[in-house]
Amino acid sequence: MSDDTEPAETTHAFDADGSECEACGATVERRWRQDGDLVCPDCKRWTVTG
Repeated sequence: MSDDTEPAETTHAFDADGSECEACGATVERRWRQDGDLVCPDCKRWTVTG
């Protein structure tokens, strides 16, 4: 049996000490995945569906 399944990737990350936004460099507690990077809420492109 072949396992061609790619591992799951998080959509959100939290760090109480803060981590760097990969787009703007700001230090934030919460970052969201966008195009493979973890970015702050200001850099995240939010889309509304429905």
